[in-house]
Amino acid sequence: MIKKERIKRIISKLQEIEKFKNQDLKIGIAPGRINLIGEHTDYNEGFVFPCAVSRENIMAAIPSETQKIKIYSLNYSEFLQFSLDELKLTGNWIDYIKGVVFYLKEYGYKIKGMTGVLHSTVSIGGGLSSSAALEVVTAYLFKLLYNLEIDYKELALICYKAERNFMNISCGIMDQFISTLGKENCFLFLDCRPPYSYEQIVLPRQDVRMVIMDTKIHHAASKILNIRRKECSKGVEIIRNKTGINFKSLRDISIEEFEKFTDFLPQPIKNRCEHVINENQRVLNAKEAIKVGDFKLLGNLMYKSHYSLDTLYEVSSKELNTMVQIAKDIEGVIGARMTGAGLGGCACCICYEWAIEELINKAKNVYEKTYGIKPAIYACNISDGARELKNIE
Repeated sequence: MIKKERIKRIISKLQEIEKFKNQDLKIGIAPGRINLIGEHTDYNEGFVFPCAVSRENIMAAIPSETQKIKIYSLNYSEFLQFSLDELKLTGNWIDYIKGVVFYLKEYGYKIKGMTGVLHSTVSIGGGLSSSAALEVVTAYLFKLLYNLEIDYKELALICYKAERNFMNISCGIMDQFISTLGKENCFLFLDCRPPYSYEQIVLPRQDVRMVIMDTKIHHAASKILNIRRKECSKGVEIIRNKTGINFKSLRDISIEEFEKFTDFLPQPIKNRCEHVINENQRVLNAKEAIKVGDFKLLGNLMYKSHYSLDTLYEVSSKELNTMVQIAKDIEGVIGARMTGAGLGGCACCICYEWAIEELINKAKNVYEKTYGIKPAIYACNISDGARELKNIE
């Protein structure tokens, strides 16, 4: 449930910046996400299994006849602007918005300026995809303000290109897709190879919730993503050269085939490839587990995923490992693992409602005692993706 006080605060700030008629006002929402399983598979054309969560970016905006994009961030108490004709990187958060503008224009959409106020409850750098939520809410606002005939899949692709090409971050397609296409109480099984087919998988129980465990150790994802992407590509190149088989990506290599290639793959490339290939199979198994309600299998797959991310892909941390172990020891927790690029950020848990209070209390106490840091731990709902907010009175 979006709190009315939050919306009123956003609109009030917009009124301070620029007076407007109510009929011109549009309010868009784009959520962050948890990836239940399937980490670092998306940029390897593999499979992922995320859901949108009730932590979101909200932007209220009005159109402008000028060429100026003017955005005030309530989180940063910062007002930034740029011209539609001057899309240079500045190293600030507004660069993500510039990337969206660049690709909207590249796709031939006719847009003018806008003035907006933004507020986010998606943890910045916490592994919940705050950047994709920012890109998607921006693109969605342009769609609303200028009646753009753009479908959700193309909107996700525009936002992906904004981050991948304009921002030069070696991300995959998952984050933008789930922020755009998320459905309440559903996980999105997404094939990250074009044409990006997907399936909504309904959570079969009403007494199961997602819990986010934010370590408060935040790192920029771009560096590790770029490194790991290159390592995986190198692995595919070596296998192609040695075998003469024209594998396009790690997605094309089965677990059985990979066992034949391990002798000529150097470390750490062998470990990176092993994680991705096995993780793809874990996603396929998790999808079937959800469908039949086999939560014991789902939990085992999540813990195996985390162990692989820690030991083979080397993107976990001692703080994330502590969070996962705390969760694993509590009755009623189905499964837990790190989520996002890693090295910090968040772990995600799926658990029964009756276990949430014990999980939150124990995790807070143990984690703070161990590291001297107060974590943020909270339950959240599985929410819809990008949408317009109406009826704010």
